[in-house]
Amino acid sequence: MDTHPPCPPDPRVLALDTPDWFAIVVLRLWSRPDEPLPPGAPQGWRAGFQAAGLDAEAMQAFAATCRLLAAASRPLDVRCLHCRAVGEDEWRWVRLLERLQAGDDAAAWRVLLGWMAPAAARLAMAPAGVLARHLRAAGLVLSAASPDLPALAGIRVTGTPDAGLRLVH
Repeated sequence: MDTHPPCPPDPRVLALDTPDWFAIVVLRLWSRPDEPLPPGAPQGWRAGFQAAGLDAEAMQAFAATCRLLAAASRPLDVRCLHCRAVGEDEWRWVRLLERLQAGDDAAAWRVLLGWMAPAAARLAMAPAGVLARHLRAAGLVLSAASPDLPALAGIRVTGTPDAGLRLVH
């Protein structure tokens, strides 16, 4: 059952491309595993990954990243499958993956800090990066259309990922 009130159409969604929608829909499917799906649609996020040609490593990276996001200090703003709007955390999700695909780890780090404590963000960087690489390799290159999020503007980064951090993970 949808916990969000009916949402008016969000004009920002017109800027989203198919890869962006793929990322949003699989996040919605992961966060609402019991929501009924239309007949003929891939049943669940794993089926969506398989239909997109993504392998088990990509699925594991997605699940690990989502578990860390879900463990954040507040509920995720993830809408139902049929919602015409995109939640702020769904925008963050697109921005995170797009920045990782672009090689901008510092911006991805700031996005993660909008969700979680620095220690959890450090844990999430590696699987999110693996997922972003797999999406790119499958031709799912996310656009930079996700809006700049005002909530990220005030975040002070106390440390950014570096090559040493990647080696630890």
